[in-house]
Amino acid sequence: DNDGLTNERELALKTNPLEVDTDVDFMRDGDEVARGTNPLNKDSDGDGVIDGREVSDNTNPLDACLFILSSQTVTPSATWQSADCDGDGLTNQQEKTRGTDPLNKDTDGDGVIDGKEVADNTNPLDQCSLRLESQTITPSTQWLNGDCNGDGIKNGQQLVVTMYATKPQLLTDGTLNFKYVTTVRNLRPESMDVNRVQNNLANAFLGQTAFKVTGIKSSGTLIAANNYDGRTQTNKIASGSKIRGYSRTLLWWM
Repeated sequence: DNDGLTNERELALKTNPLEVDTDVDFMRDGDEVARGTNPLNKDSDGDGVIDGREVSDNTNPLDACLFILSSQTVTPSATWQSADCDGDGLTNQQEKTRGTDPLNKDTDGDGVIDGKEVADNTNPLDQCSLRLESQTITPSTQWLNGDCNGDGIKNGQQLVVTMYATKPQLLTDGTLNFKYVTTVRNLRPESMDVNRVQNNLANAFLGQTAFKVTGIKSSGTLIAANNYDGRTQTNKIASGSKIRGYSRTLLWWM
């Protein structure tokens, strides 16, 4: 059959000595033997892409996690389905079922890996549905240049909002007394809606407490947590008007 293997070798390998390509994967049997792929299995690594297509795609027909997703034309193996190629906490099959990319740990590019989005009950296909505290990798350029809440400020930009400018009064116990918040510094602008945050801050101070923004819903509604110190985000504040250690402006880290 002129496939690069002698008839005797074909009989030993159980390939067809009358067929150039026994498994019909668009690779000659002899070429498969030379590459180390299986001439009796059109998808040697079980990733759902036949060996010949992997060669033409310049991917690796022996690496189940190195392929082009759009080239999958056969059912992947059970081993591939239960594996996690991108290490995001979801199996390859779970990703296929959800529509996320099994080769990209952050399908929507919002900085939160897909498995964490599922655990957070946010949408791994919506770059504006996330919990900010779950961001563990650098967001995509598209996300950084986007404007999730439509306030005219890119997600990757810093926003400073000045409210009720007033100087703090130094108290005898060394704390600084602020009648109103003087500065809001937003380091996570994807959560910032200017009017909503102003209202929320005003309401928070009327209640003698502080808050930080921890996330944003796809609707644009903020997710806030109460009783956080603006410097560490961990220390509970007994009073919104006395915070030890601040200088001329009160910084709220969003």
